[in-house]
Amino acid sequence: MLLTQERVAEMSGLSLRTVQRLDAAHRVSYASLRALATAFKTDVDVLELEFYAMPTSRDEFVEIPRWMRLVSDRLYFGGPRLNRRDALLIEAFCVVCAVVAFAVSFLVPEQARAAAVRMSEDGIRT
Repeated sequence: MLLTQERVAEMSGLSLRTVQRLDAAHRVSYASLRALATAFKTDVDVLELEFYAMPTSRDEFVEIPRWMRLVSDRLYFGGPRLNRRDALLIEAFCVVCAVVAFAVSFLVPEQARAAAVRMSEDGIRT
């Protein structure tokens, strides 16, 4: 039987945050383990061994670059946030556009570049 974190918190009398810590394999007090063991009618020592036999925390925090947080925060416009796949596609598209622009810059003749620079300088002077 699958239980939600909210249901486990309700059954054991623990806070939801404590149940979330247990679910993420973080350490909690012995009293919290005792309350959980009572709720599930099991021995607290067996429960403690099972919880702390987990090798590491299961938190899978990934730092998201600031530019990606700005792009993905479409909530300003009422849309859903981007998922990881879409974010990677946007990043790949930006990289490809930058590489193409860099490559095309070598195809423009030197005279055309010089003329463009002169035109921009004339626009600044006037």
